Amino acid sequence: MRKRPASITVFAVLNMVFGGLGLLSPLVSLSMKRFSQGPVMEMMDNHPFLGPWQTMGIVLAVAVSLALIYMGVALLSLKPWARTACVVYGVYGVIMSLVQGAVSWLVMKPALIQIKDEIPMGDFVVASSMAGVILGLIFGMVYPLVIGIFMSRNKVKEVFEPRKSDRVEAFD
Repeated sequence: MRKRPASITVFAVLNMVFGGLGLLSPLVSLSMKRFSQGPVMEMMDNHPFLGPWQTMGIVLAVAVSLALIYMGVALLSLKPWARTACVVYGVYGVIMSLVQGAVSWLVMKPALIQIKDEIPMGDFVVASSMAGVILGLIFGMVYPLVIGIFMSRNKVKEVFEPRKSDRVEAFD
């Protein structure tokens, strides 16, 4: 049996932790929709794009979080598909962060500006929301970039390649 490098174990655990935390995100979003009132939530719910976008985001968050947990478990077993899935997740994570940033800047910001007079400290809400978008964009890309690059390295690929000795042990 191949020895699993500590770095693979670290990424497996991080996948499971981030996957678990990712499952909390939809719960927070749904509770905000349920218990928050006011012009911002009303705008989000009634906006022809942002409402469906938020719903799609919740569904994707659950799916990706479950996939991260599953990939984490598979990394512990050195399943070759798990390494490939981590690279795909890296690409997906970067693209979705950029798309989310664009949607926030191009759709949500103008919608917030339209209702800023109805919101206490409206200018501050718009500015802090956009600051949050920028921070979310940066932090949202860090882990996907790191795991995508790490799992693409030749030394890591070699760890996941089946060896003849592994196949022989399976038949003993």
